[in-house]
Amino acid sequence: MTISQTKNRCSVRRCTNPLSCRTLCKSHYARWWKHGSAREEVPIKRHLHGASLKERLLFRTKKTKGCWLWLGGCSSDGYGSIGVNGKAKGAHQVAYEIFVRPIPVGKEIDHLCRNRICVNPKHMEAVTHKENSRRGGGPIGRNSKKLRCRQGHPFNSENTRIYKRKGSTERICRKCERRRGKRRSR
Repeated sequence: MTISQTKNRCSVRRCTNPLSCRTLCKSHYARWWKHGSAREEVPIKRHLHGASLKERLLFRTKKTKGCWLWLGGCSSDGYGSIGVNGKAKGAHQVAYEIFVRPIPVGKEIDHLCRNRICVNPKHMEAVTHKENSRRGGGPIGRNSKKLRCRQGHPFNSENTRIYKRKGSTERICRKCERRRGKRRSR
């Protein structure tokens, strides 16, 4: 076989089947998904049926020096997902509840490592939605970290007006606001 032909073949030794997913053919991918390894020489954990939630969680987790990587299924937004009582639940939430404590009412889990598939309870903290949004990389988080307005004026107590509307809070630069008012009055 030439090198170009081997690139389109399963990565398991002596398998010549075409690729399907994760550098594996369909049968080896199914084996990896079901048993945690695609190789035949690795002993198979036959069934997780009847296993505790903690056992199922750890079976689909790869522990590294830092993060514990979730190897199971993921939701559309990239978080690990595990079945609990017939419903999908966030793997990071389940890990926090197993290893730390139940998530308090009104709180959600914040990944301190910013890795959505991490289930290491040491990398998680129960916080309010507002705090989680502020810490994140989305628009709320990016804007809350800004120290200056678009024109370069500092956001400090003298130059900043806090505007609250419909449950949201906005910081407004007073110098820019004065300039806008002068332009309108002309």
